[in-house]
Amino acid sequence: MTPLDLISLNLEVKDLSIRFREENTLYHHALYKKSLKNLTHLTIRMASNIQKQTDELKRRVVALEKVVFKKKSAPLQIGEKKATGKDLIIKIINKIGECEESELIESKILDKRNMEGKILLSFYVSCKYFKNAWLNTGDIERITSKMGIKIDVRNVTNKIKELRTYLESGSTRKKGQPTPYRLNRRGKKRFEEILEK
Repeated sequence: MTPLDLISLNLEVKDLSIRFREENTLYHHALYKKSLKNLTHLTIRMASNIQKQTDELKRRVVALEKVVFKKKSAPLQIGEKKATGKDLIIKIINKIGECEESELIESKILDKRNMEGKILLSFYVSCKYFKNAWLNTGDIERITSKMGIKIDVRNVTNKIKELRTYLESGSTRKKGQPTPYRLNRRGKKRFEEILEK
C-alpha cells in the first residue's frame, strides 16, 4: 500500500466519522422532536382530562346546591322560634325614632349609661309595635350598634341573665346557639317604670 493510498484511506475514515456524527446528531434531533411532539400531545390530553374533571365537579356542585337550597327548613321543635330577620331589626330601629315615646326614650334611655334600659328598649318596641317578636342577643347588639350605643353581644348575654325575670325564652338554652327572647308582662311594666323615672 502506497502512502497515497494511506492518505486516501485516512480521508475516507474521517469523512465516514463526520457523516456518522452528523447522522447521529440528526437521529437524536429527530428523537428529541418526536419526544417533544409526544410530550405536547400528552400535555394536551392531560389538560383535556383536567378540564373534563373540572366540568364534572362544577356540574356536581351545582346539582348539590340545588338540592341544599331547595330543601325546606326542618320543622320547628316545640318551643323553638324562628330567627329574626334584618327587616325586623331595621323596623325596630326606625320605630324607636318615630314612636310616641321617642323623646322619653332619648332622655331616659339613650342619654343614660344604664345598660338595662338600652337592652329592654328593643324588647319593648318589639312587644308594643311588632306583636312581641322574638329577639336574640345578636339582634340586640345589631340594634344598639345601628343606634350608635353598641352593646357587645357578650355584655348583652351577661346582662340578660340578670333580666331573666322580665323576659321569656323561646327555647332551652344550647351552647353556641342564640336563644330567642321576648318581653313578658313584668318586663313591659319595668321598662315603663324606667321611662317614668
